[in-house]
Amino acid sequence: MNRDLVYGTIRQEILEQKKCQFQMFTASATITAAILAYAGSTKIGGLIYVAPMTLNSLALWMVIDKAISIQRKVGYLQIMETHSEKPDWSWESDLDKFRADANEGGGEEESRKHTFATMVSLLLMSLNIFCAALYFFGPGAATSADLPHLRHYGWLDAACVLILLGGFAAGWKKRNGLVRGNNSTAIRNKWLRVMGLPR
Repeated sequence: MNRDLVYGTIRQEILEQKKCQFQMFTASATITAAILAYAGSTKIGGLIYVAPMTLNSLALWMVIDKAISIQRKVGYLQIMETHSEKPDWSWESDLDKFRADANEGGGEEESRKHTFATMVSLLLMSLNIFCAALYFFGPGAATSADLPHLRHYGWLDAACVLILLGGFAAGWKKRNGLVRGNNSTAIRNKWLRVMGLPR
């Protein structure tokens, strides 16, 4: 396959994914702000604060997942730039080999390369803490009047805490995967291994 075409296509995908990361974060933050502004004028009460927590947890997962995907593509482009002797470049076939190879490595020193993903994670987690605090203690906090049967057994409280903790756990796990095992150096070495190229 044409090397320039493959390179250009992957480079464009990286730019699109970076744009998508920013859009997901800004959309999540904007919707959270809108929900919090609307919360004061609704009779739903504290239940409304659970919605942005769910949204922020999903956005957190997707932003970091996109960062991992970007690093995978960056590693492939680095191989293309340094190994011009390879006669054919087959992104999809090479990607299958990459995913089949479970042996990955990395280093904590790579964390500085992922400042954007880390900052977005912290901001989204902070929004979740704020929404949880409003759910339990803020004006219009959830009361027994909000779906009394569920509130009576503590199901809504448990769901709120699970969303908060689940978002933290998922975000932390994904971020650690990004920093420790899926950084560009480790990915570049893995590409070289699965493609049978010298380091």
